[in-house]
Amino acid sequence: MNRPSPFHVRIVQPTQVLELLRVLSSTEGATISESALAEHCSFRVSEPLLACRMLGLVENHSLQLSSRGEALAQMGRVKPSLCFDIAHFYYYSTSERRNEDTDRFSWSYAAVCNALWESGTSNVNRGQLAARVADWAMDRFHTQMVSFSENSVTGVLSWLRLLTPPVIKESETGGRRQTSFTYRHFCPPEIFVLALDYLHRVTGTDYQTNLLMDLDKQDTVCKVCLLEPTAFDAVLDWAIGQYPFLQQGSRGGWGRYVVLTRQPQISDFLG
Repeated sequence: MNRPSPFHVRIVQPTQVLELLRVLSSTEGATISESALAEHCSFRVSEPLLACRMLGLVENHSLQLSSRGEALAQMGRVKPSLCFDIAHFYYYSTSERRNEDTDRFSWSYAAVCNALWESGTSNVNRGQLAARVADWAMDRFHTQMVSFSENSVTGVLSWLRLLTPPVIKESETGGRRQTSFTYRHFCPPEIFVLALDYLHRVTGTDYQTNLLMDLDKQDTVCKVCLLEPTAFDAVLDWAIGQYPFLQQGSRGGWGRYVVLTRQPQISDFLG
């Protein structure tokens, strides 16, 4: 049995993670050592490399990119600003995609995002946020051994800070630096589509199925995207116009229905 992983979200530089992917992608399958990789990157690669492996972007026992790692590297060349939203989605959803017990860092990442979303526009108190997530973790996993701290919250914020449009703002008052969270009133349609796919998985809904987007389901998508709830319909309409595998479902009473005809791939977003 795999040993349960810690809840801590490690602090890494997102730009270093994407640079590491770029370098590995440029080797085109050639064998490269970790020391050679560090020379190409000009920074210590141990932490960004570990993050890549935790997210399934780099193989565990080699320096080869996985298919999703190669796709994200390609995204960095074509739509670099979108990379951070996609990486944020990987952090948010990895525990659901693989194993909640052995990917607890991802569960914690999603819990921080959910807590911020539920609080709405507000100042970020790292201590209170860490305590809230730790309480959730102890209840969810029936353990008192929860390794989650203010540094863990900082590890999440390092990624959220680079989302476009932004959700994290920094200000200084009386010589003290303050971090605040705000909803997005718009988000890239790509992460919105991925959030709908995430919703299909967590609800056990098959593709090509008419899915009623009730308020709970809308909230799930908005939490992933850190989207203001009233913006849901506008972003959905735009996403439907962008991607043919996302369609307006037939109406059957109250509410709005959508149909995802197949699983979206990162390659769908490269054009």
